[in-house]
Amino acid sequence: MSPSFYFLAIFMQAATANCSMDADRPMFECDDVFEFELEVPAKILKRRKEDRPVVDAVLRYRAEDGETVVLDAQVTTRGHSRLETCDYPPLSLLLEKKSAKGTVFAGQKKLKIVLQCRKGSRYLDYLRQEFGVYKAYGVVAEPAFRVRMLNITFRDSENPKREEHHVAFFIESIKEVATRSGLERVELNVVPPKHLDARNSSIYELFQFLIANTDWSKTKGPGDEDCCHNGKVLRPPGSETGWFVLPYDFDQSGLINAPYAMPHDRLPIRSVTQRLFRGRCEYFDHLDETIALFNERRPEIERALASGGVSDRTDRSQRKYIARFYDIVNDPAKRRKYIEDRCRGSG
Repeated sequence: MSPSFYFLAIFMQAATANCSMDADRPMFECDDVFEFELEVPAKILKRRKEDRPVVDAVLRYRAEDGETVVLDAQVTTRGHSRLETCDYPPLSLLLEKKSAKGTVFAGQKKLKIVLQCRKGSRYLDYLRQEFGVYKAYGVVAEPAFRVRMLNITFRDSENPKREEHHVAFFIESIKEVATRSGLERVELNVVPPKHLDARNSSIYELFQFLIANTDWSKTKGPGDEDCCHNGKVLRPPGSETGWFVLPYDFDQSGLINAPYAMPHDRLPIRSVTQRLFRGRCEYFDHLDETIALFNERRPEIERALASGGVSDRTDRSQRKYIARFYDIVNDPAKRRKYIEDRCRGSG
């Protein structure tokens, strides 16, 4: 897709045997790459993408029995910085739960689609890296967003002969995470730190340090939006403690180091590749336990980071970058300098 021509079609293969069609929510039950086709009016998305238009679409995919399944759907653009920066902005796929029943989209109502920002193998690796970051967070934390890799064919519903193929991935909806975890959404602009689960917060903050991501907040949403910045909040039903923040949007992390990624001008770093610990001091009772967890699961973390199919060169680079994290957390002097002395106080 070029800036002068915007269209979408997605073709997703049916689930394999370990992604049974009988599952309540088969979309995220296995790691196979999916393909499916979705036609939308190209010109509307192209001309009005920053207005987040909601356009009608037709979704087609081939089921396990070889039959083509056709679903009515809608597509809209989403996001903030990527909506302005990228040639291919993130999208949302909207489905009617009733029509999706009995298909691989069963239980789905709204799915986020992440596309590579621009053309080229470098941006494809950025996409694959971000997919791997989601997978890596799921290695050390639960609840967490699940993701599913896609092969994408873009087609203009007004000119079906024009098509393009892309790699992308779906992100699980927060509603689905809540349902499978037995938790409920928290929709507040500000979340007091005392409500957050201390162990989960320790893991969250150290993971952000591992990937060198500073583009997040665990206590406040942007502007008047619900908390948090690049995060969603879940809690045990009715509880005022033990709340979880689920992170998303990792494209600004130093691990990925996309050309458009920049630290906020209020932060004391000049590049996103510089690690800056932004965690809170009150969670340090769990720091030893959290570091032990990251040490124990290092092989799984590294495998997860490469699970999106990154190039060998990117895999080697990621492993070196992660090695520097482990050098810090396992050296008492460096841990004190880069983590313990950097924590933000309570209150």
